Amino acid sequence: MKTKYPSIFGLLVALMLVASFVVPTNFMSPKPVEADPGICKWDVLPTPFYRPLVYDVYPGLEIQDMAVAGDGATIYAAVRMVLSATGASLTLQATGCTLTAGNSYTNLFVTTTGGIFWTASKSMSLLNAVKAYLGACPDDGDTNIYHVAVAPDNPKYIAVTSDDPDTPGAGPQAVWVSPDGGSTWDYASGLGLGGTTATIRAIDISMDYGGKRDIAVGTTTCTPGGDLRVVQSTGFGGWKAQNTTTSLGAAVDIFAVKFSPTYASDASIAVVYADASNTYYNIGLRDIDKNTTDTWAFTRTEVEVTTPGNPSTSPSTSELNKADLELPSDFSGQAASLRRAYISTDAYIDGTTTKENQRDGIFRVDDNVVYELMATYSNARKSIYSIAYFGTYASGKLIAGERMGYPCTATVPTWFTDSPTTCPIPCWYPALKPTTGAATLSACPSPLGLQSGVGAALVGWRADGQLAYAATGANAIDTTDDWYLRWLDAYTAYDESAFAISRNNGETWNQLALIDTGITKFTDVAPAADCKTIYLASHNAGPGYKCRDFDSVWRTSSNSEVVSPLPAMPAGTYWERVLTRPLDTTCNTTQSTVGLLRLVPYCADPSGQIVAWAAQGKKAQAWSPDYGDYWATITPRDEIQDFCFESKTVMYNLSAGGLVQKMPYTGTAWSTTLPSVDTVVYGAHSIAAYPEGKVLVGASVDYHTALYAASYSGNFNTDSPSFTVMVLAGKTNHTGSVHPVFHPNFKENNLIFINDTGSTGGSVYRNNPAAQQRWVDTDMMDAINGAVGCMAPHRDPQYGLVVSFTGEALYSAHFDSSDNSTGVCRTLDLLEGMPKPGMAWDCLNVFANPPAAPNQVRFTLEPTSLKACGCCTLETDTTLYAIDDQNYSATYRRGLVWGFTDCMAKKGPALITADKSLIGCDPVSGRAQEVNLCWEQLCIADAYDIEIAKKKDFSLVIVDLAPEGECYGFMPVDVLKPCAYFPAGGQAAGSTLSILYEDEDLKKSTIRTLGEGSAIGRYGNLECGHTYYWRVKVRECATGQWIRSPWSEVRSFTVKAGLPVSTPYYGPQLLAPNNGCLGCPVKPASFSWSPFKETTKYKFQLAKDAAMTQIVKEAEVTTTAFEYDGTLDYSSNYFWRIMALEPAPSDWSATFSFQTEAAPAPPAAPEKPAPTPFWVWVVIAIGAILVIVTLVLIFKTRRV
Repeated sequence: MKTKYPSIFGLLVALMLVASFVVPTNFMSPKPVEADPGICKWDVLPTPFYRPLVYDVYPGLEIQDMAVAGDGATIYAAVRMVLSATGASLTLQATGCTLTAGNSYTNLFVTTTGGIFWTASKSMSLLNAVKAYLGACPDDGDTNIYHVAVAPDNPKYIAVTSDDPDTPGAGPQAVWVSPDGGSTWDYASGLGLGGTTATIRAIDISMDYGGKRDIAVGTTTCTPGGDLRVVQSTGFGGWKAQNTTTSLGAAVDIFAVKFSPTYASDASIAVVYADASNTYYNIGLRDIDKNTTDTWAFTRTEVEVTTPGNPSTSPSTSELNKADLELPSDFSGQAASLRRAYISTDAYIDGTTTKENQRDGIFRVDDNVVYELMATYSNARKSIYSIAYFGTYASGKLIAGERMGYPCTATVPTWFTDSPTTCPIPCWYPALKPTTGAATLSACPSPLGLQSGVGAALVGWRADGQLAYAATGANAIDTTDDWYLRWLDAYTAYDESAFAISRNNGETWNQLALIDTGITKFTDVAPAADCKTIYLASHNAGPGYKCRDFDSVWRTSSNSEVVSPLPAMPAGTYWERVLTRPLDTTCNTTQSTVGLLRLVPYCADPSGQIVAWAAQGKKAQAWSPDYGDYWATITPRDEIQDFCFESKTVMYNLSAGGLVQKMPYTGTAWSTTLPSVDTVVYGAHSIAAYPEGKVLVGASVDYHTALYAASYSGNFNTDSPSFTVMVLAGKTNHTGSVHPVFHPNFKENNLIFINDTGSTGGSVYRNNPAAQQRWVDTDMMDAINGAVGCMAPHRDPQYGLVVSFTGEALYSAHFDSSDNSTGVCRTLDLLEGMPKPGMAWDCLNVFANPPAAPNQVRFTLEPTSLKACGCCTLETDTTLYAIDDQNYSATYRRGLVWGFTDCMAKKGPALITADKSLIGCDPVSGRAQEVNLCWEQLCIADAYDIEIAKKKDFSLVIVDLAPEGECYGFMPVDVLKPCAYFPAGGQAAGSTLSILYEDEDLKKSTIRTLGEGSAIGRYGNLECGHTYYWRVKVRECATGQWIRSPWSEVRSFTVKAGLPVSTPYYGPQLLAPNNGCLGCPVKPASFSWSPFKETTKYKFQLAKDAAMTQIVKEAEVTTTAFEYDGTLDYSSNYFWRIMALEPAPSDWSATFSFQTEAAPAPPAAPEKPAPTPFWVWVVIAIGAILVIVTLVLIFKTRRV
């Protein structure tokens, strides 16, 4: 079923006119409480034509004018588009005005991101301004935009030409000006063209001078009778005719105007005009104070724009379709030495009549001397529609876009020269990969290579010259009086017109936005090994016309080396179309519907620089050496069923009949001279290759059903390569179409894998082509062979097979037609023995917002539906990509590209608890004291398996929380800091997740609530005197995806030796004071007991009798200890016990008794002190007398 474009066009136009585009700031960034998009779940990769307000793709859109601002980011475009003919009339809420379904409207588009994202919301602002001027809504279709101009020094100062609001319907006769990028508009009234036959053919805005600027328009009447009119920015009410008829001496029509880049100093304006005979160039020297142009650098006919030496051969006003005018950045109209201009003229007639007497082409004018840079008049189909110059007078570069293109290739020629100053003729370089457009014919032209489609290429340069721009459209203006009606013509859907960029001066072009194409279905995706660049193939069924049904190859990249100078953004943020072509060698045939993409495997080209494309069932093939910027054609011998790279220099093509053509790279091209080699598989489905000439071919369902599954060649590097059908292996269980892959280490292990798409089922198989086993004996998904898993594996038809380059992960995409379910089965055990130890599988089937039944996701694209990237190192996550095999519809979420980032495939959780830890022995139970096991959260894991064993090889496991075949997982209390612990003595309840269905959120919540923290003691006992080994792996992600990681490293802990286990687990065990304790202190009186499983509150009783009736103290505590705050009696007997209260009461523990210490003896009375003996006093007196005598003798001696 074709995509229903009309059903969404109206919605897109409505959104365009009532809302501004906002670049998504949270794209590919998670909310704080969410996992990253695509992490452990299937999430949509935004593709072209996915976001409605980006305008990357829009069928039925025509670009008619373009203005590039000087800031390097802002571009304006006048674009014609249609409101869906199937929708109702649309009343715009913001204006109250009505648009009619089926009508075409010209809108002002703007990008401030260098062409990546566009918005059309400024058109509504203009409609509001017109409504305000008229006092009512204008009639439907009376406010068309024709031209757009932007000031050279202010990217927000713009002007557009439009219908005269008072007398609409006569073409561009009015000018609206916006100083803020189109948010508000002022009507530059007084132009005075309403009600006349004059229309505006050209408009330009000067640089700022003294706080104001000038706006000039050139008018035509085709009589001739036009004029140059200028208004100064202050007031916008003073348009002034420059009276060119008088100042130039004759009536002329103005086709191009350009203010001097140095207008503030030279006050000059360059014009291209035509009279009744010829086309001329001149420079007006203005009096900006009076707003007049009375002086001209040359006489009216002095500088004819034609071949030098052939006067009177340029187009007249009735023969000139369009003229373009470019000036160097240092141009000065006041200095003859700086008066250099570049001019293009378009005098295209009908594609058959040459233009000998109305010579058009590209010209350089140095002062008043004309040089012909490109002559186009001798070619009836070749005319230059626009030119763009970057540089100064002395040096620069020039690019040109043609009027007509090639319908059979949907291309519009552009030309480039880096020597436009060379006299007389520069070197021109045609685009090697032209921009797209011109696919406008319902029937292909005859001959097929005829340049007969309108492309109308508008070209420009980014301000720094690093990017060239080209905008194409199917509506090119002509010479008639109502020339502007060409811009109002009905749209031409699928003409492949677009806004394009070139990073190499127009050598190759990539379409970036406003692409007029169709996307019926995405047919293949190819992510680079580093995941930074992704290629995508789309099919366009279009209207069924052979020259409008062009397919595309798209590229998105976060690699700055690929996208520079555009910004590197996350993959899917924006896409460039890098290839546009029919799905055959020519457009005039019945096309294929499947485009295939292939990259170099085995991380030999990790950035995806080399990419190849082919049309399945055709001999159409191409390759690119530079990320898709340039493509060269390959000419294979046979029609292509599938193809693959072996390396950067070897490619293989497989035909449906089983022929393999090897194509080595010669340094300039892929050689197609080697003969095709017969695989002896007369119905071939897909192919895989491994370096050094190893090739494996999978059979189609018909051949497989009749004979064998695969054919192998190990000698394609020899002069006589040959295949051997794997006869000994025979058929698989399901005899479906076969998808083969090599193990990345095939050179060492010689292993290959296949899966198949049978009518009733499918499976994955492993084999060795040198020592074949029967496929049925190597069925990796068969329970007989040891396959286990959590709701996996799925032995449904398999459509894609990938083995990661690092990490030992195998992925197989399946689809179950009975319930329209799809997913990818994945095992990390692809090298394990069968049936033991077997292989554990997970099914990756968690989707973010998938489409509802019956249009659920289907990973069924052939010849392979599954691709992977991120496999080059163990440090990078593996990301899978698969396309929903349905016609594309972003609205109904069908046919999307889905991605799944597997962050669990390459390494297990990092352990935190130190290795070789020593754990004490619990003296009560004879088992380990508390054991704490902690690790880091891996990615977004929230459930784990923990194994504890007595042997390092885990051959004697005593704790296994999550058996491989069950949907179990230990859920720690804190998933960000996961830990598990064994309480002292073990046997505590744990928090285990056991889910039968993916959506049992209530059960998860209940388990988290009722579990006792992160205790895992109930799963086994850790006795004293042993060394134990432990490891952890992931079992579930926070997204609800059941998925295994590899085991963590193995660490150990040792429980010290202790008493043998003697205590049974009847209830809470009292510890201290122990039973029968004598001499216990009366204060403090402390009590303790062992914890009881899951208990959060205990009740304590202390009594004086064994019957516990004479209560001394009763208390409720949350710990396993209590201290009595009073003083017990001496030499007294006491009795105590405890019981669990919460969350559930238990029986009383055993009652322990103890006796307090005896009261201490009273202290003895103090003795009276004995009296001092008499002899002591005698001694003291004698001592005093001796001291006195001594002092007297001393004083007497001094006097003498």
